[in-house]
Amino acid sequence: MTDQCAFGDCNLILVHAIIIGQGPIEGVEHGHAWIEDGDTVFDPANNIRLPKDEYYALARIQKAVKYTFKELKRKVTEHRTWGAWDLGGSI
Repeated sequence: MTDQCAFGDCNLILVHAIIIGQGPIEGVEHGHAWIEDGDTVFDPANNIRLPKDEYYALARIQKAVKYTFKELKRKVTEHRTWGAWDLGGSI
């Protein structure tokens, strides 16, 4: 990885989390990941963008770990995977 930031923005935060499912997977814990840009969450798995407070109210988060771009680069280089590095490989 180069020293350049993803999409030219070093302020993006990657979040790996354990959340509790809703709908057809109601009550099932599973790994999930999303990107935070200030007060906005982009969830590429569900192709949604929401204010962070709304997303967190819906997500039913059990455990979350956040990574800066610098930390992301270090983790990917160290583990040679996209994660989940600190959630026991749950994502």
